[in-house]
Amino acid sequence: MGTDLATTLVTDEYTRVRLGPRPKDYLYLHLSDLRSALGLAATEHYTKILDFGCGGSPYRSLFPCEAYHRADFVKVAGIDFMVSEDSLVPDAQSEAYDLVLSTQVLEHLSSPTNYLQESARVLKPGGTLVLTTHGTFPEHGVPYDYQRWTSDGLRRLVAQTGFEDIQILKMTTGPRAVMQLAEDYWVRFREAARGPKNLFWKLLDRFFIAQTERRNLWMDKHFPECRLAKVKAGDGNSLYIGLYLTARKPAARH
Repeated sequence: MGTDLATTLVTDEYTRVRLGPRPKDYLYLHLSDLRSALGLAATEHYTKILDFGCGGSPYRSLFPCEAYHRADFVKVAGIDFMVSEDSLVPDAQSEAYDLVLSTQVLEHLSSPTNYLQESARVLKPGGTLVLTTHGTFPEHGVPYDYQRWTSDGLRRLVAQTGFEDIQILKMTTGPRAVMQLAEDYWVRFREAARGPKNLFWKLLDRFFIAQTERRNLWMDKHFPECRLAKVKAGDGNSLYIGLYLTARKPAARH
């Protein structure tokens, strides 16, 4: 399983659908919102970056820097550090990085606290953590899938591991989240229901899939405010596919 996963994570198509998602793509609504969120972080300049749980590093081109190091639990091509089962990177130097980038990793970890503490260890004082993870999403083990997060729960965990200046955006919220979940469940259902089908099913299935691009463009036009939403009391965005978080390691005190 590790070899198959390592191969999948470095394909051109894996990178393309994340870095440049198209309206006809599966999971377009969330992947395009995730790409937009990471674009916010990419406006800053960083000298040395650790992509922690990198996979194929699909967002690497957004973050030009002098040194871009990659760490993962599986031996993907070009990796710099292997991550231990308890989410540590013993070979990575302490206080060496301006940015730790973590994209869709936290939900797959058996020890998220260790992972965040390790992120703090390798960051320079005043360094930045940029992290995305799931709020509401179907289980997808690669090979494991352990948890989902609310904005309050994620904020508390990150604060408990020593970070400050925590900012969170909800990604793919409200009607946009509903449509993304509907598409995902439809695709999963049709795969599970392979075999003889009546004419009505075949026509319905063909129509739903054929309308993917039009449906997603319609969502882009009518619900742009549901792409990225600030977290605030009574915001009405209680359903969201993902969370985008930035935080800082406290600066050195003299």
